[in-house]
Amino acid sequence: MLLARARGGDADVDAELERRLLQTPLPDVASLILVQSAPADDPLELRIRRDRGERLDFLPDLDAGPLGVAAIRIERGDGSSRILLSRVPVPGPSRSRHATVSALVFGAERAVPQLLVRELEIPADGKPVEIRFDGTRLL
Repeated sequence: MLLARARGGDADVDAELERRLLQTPLPDVASLILVQSAPADDPLELRIRRDRGERLDFLPDLDAGPLGVAAIRIERGDGSSRILLSRVPVPGPSRSRHATVSALVFGAERAVPQLLVRELEIPADGKPVEIRFDGTRLL
């Protein structure tokens, strides 16, 4: 994610970053989803729901909620998914929390991955905010 985010400036630097990204050992998955927010005592909850008819929620592969980081992988062949982000409801007035959802989408045969980024506000009422992910776009 760090190498993919660093692209976008000088063409020579971008080419070097892409070369290093392609040399980095990565899992053979369709995509990696990373959620980042400010560290907090009431961390965000990340779940993925696959759109294959079942109502199973998959929990993060990496869950460092108190640090504001969670990640989950989307396996090849999983199709579209729903990314659900929520907070535990807190009594009394509370502000929404900002979160950044990044998806690193891997192409076939180790092509340069595409980075998708979406900024969200997660309310304190406990209702999940949903992003649809069709394998190539965050909707």
